[in-house]
Amino acid sequence: MSNQEQKTLLPLKSKGRLAIGVFVVMEAFILFGLPAIFRRFGWGFDAKPFGLYAGFLYGIAASMSVIRKHRTSKPTTAFIESAIGQGASTQTPAAAKAQAQKRPAGQPVAPSAQTKKVTLNDIAGYKTTKESMAFLVECLKNRSALLKIGSTIPSGVLLYGPPGTGKTMMAAAIAGSAGVPFYSVNASSFINKYVGTGPAAIRSLYASARKTAPSVVFIDELDAIGGKRSVSDNDEYRSTLNALLSELDGLSESSGVLTIAATNRIDDLDSALVRPGRFDRKVAVPLPNEEDRLAILKIHSKNRPLDADVDLRRLAADTGGSSGAALATLMNEAGIYAVSRGSSVICREDIDKALFRSVTGGEETAEQGKAEQRLTAWHEAGHALCMKLLCDRNVTRLTIVGSTGGTNGITCSTEKQPRTTVSKKAMENLIKAVYGGRAAEEIFFGNTDDITASASGDIRQATSMIREYLASYGLGSGLLNLSLLTPDGKAPDSYIEEANALAERLYRETVAFLFENKHVLEKLANELVRRKTMVDEEISAVIYAAKAEEHKDA
Repeated sequence: MSNQEQKTLLPLKSKGRLAIGVFVVMEAFILFGLPAIFRRFGWGFDAKPFGLYAGFLYGIAASMSVIRKHRTSKPTTAFIESAIGQGASTQTPAAAKAQAQKRPAGQPVAPSAQTKKVTLNDIAGYKTTKESMAFLVECLKNRSALLKIGSTIPSGVLLYGPPGTGKTMMAAAIAGSAGVPFYSVNASSFINKYVGTGPAAIRSLYASARKTAPSVVFIDELDAIGGKRSVSDNDEYRSTLNALLSELDGLSESSGVLTIAATNRIDDLDSALVRPGRFDRKVAVPLPNEEDRLAILKIHSKNRPLDADVDLRRLAADTGGSSGAALATLMNEAGIYAVSRGSSVICREDIDKALFRSVTGGEETAEQGKAEQRLTAWHEAGHALCMKLLCDRNVTRLTIVGSTGGTNGITCSTEKQPRTTVSKKAMENLIKAVYGGRAAEEIFFGNTDDITASASGDIRQATSMIREYLASYGLGSGLLNLSLLTPDGKAPDSYIEEANALAERLYRETVAFLFENKHVLEKLANELVRRKTMVDEEISAVIYAAKAEEHKDA
């Protein structure tokens, strides 16, 4: 039974207990009190039949009264989530028209959660994004000033970016910093099997928000109801989206309601939803850079005792591409590893294990056989050498330790300097680095007959990059976006031929590059077999020493 159903039954239970209590007192009086009174005056009276009939009639009357009062009574407040989410399988359409409950300003998550007020100052990193959000805070604080000069609060703001980057917390921080009510709902909770309940819930949500304006309405996972419409959509989906569009249009100039929505798939949203006047402001919430990651790690390690060998700046450099949620999970997993070994302090070994788990998706396994281990070392060394010498990237972690997630080794790399654009040559070098493992195997065996299937993931990644290279970026022979010309996903033969030719050329160039640096490749692979795991400084030292030997011999 849901919490909402339990709350609904509480008045009925309390009234039922009262009716039973009155019934017991009445029966006791009829059965024992009345006979005593009648005997005192010398009157004869049999109270049993009268008491039974009277009690029976009173019980029926009391029950009907309680039920009638309960059915005609309405709850004063109800959460949107409870009305259309938790009770979706048992509610009628009328019962699903619940009112939105106002929560204290700044509570960032589901109404049932009790969290402290969040402001923009509580969010680590994201300096540029927070500066954009500060403008919205000022609009909410100075609503009257905006109205005096004929301006209004923006109708809608769309936060987009990868999962786990803190879009929900960012929305809550806007409301918290402005000190206004915050209404939060997940778009999927508007989806209901009863026709009409989704639009009714949206209208109820905005009606409550307007009563407490200025306020913030936050809709998470907007793509659940805001995707591009098609003829195959059902009536409930279309009517729910239309209700949201109507509310965004219908907000008067003085309504004071700011709608913030979040999505991971901005390209899938309906064009009517993102036009000017609705969600006309779009703010990217990207993955954190190194400085942002350092700030986030400091937040999540504040109440965790760390050993002296833990270097958070080094960890920030090693976790390129990780979201804020991933970093929070990393520190939590490290704490679990520390407790499991009987320690109250988190050390570098605990963090390394947690990082290994997050990258590979599993725990460390037993060592491989010597022959397989040596082949894996050559494979990973091929990736690392291409990343260092061709792409000029930092190789933060190089290991041949197997994982229960199915990997025999991993090569992790990050850019030395963040870039917003990538050149044609740089993208080709990245594809070569992906092919570096297979190319190193070919050099190791001296032929293509003995190479293994361990490069299947690399080939999949390279194919995806080649598709973007040709179909999206126009870096091949054509200047067309192939995905727009082939919405069915079927690529023409000419495109397949060009992609295959490009893959073959880049792979052959990778083999030639590694063969030219075979001495360095072999030194790095041998050192990796000895150490099992290496970091960027150790890899650079091996490459530098091997290069120095080559020059000395020459």
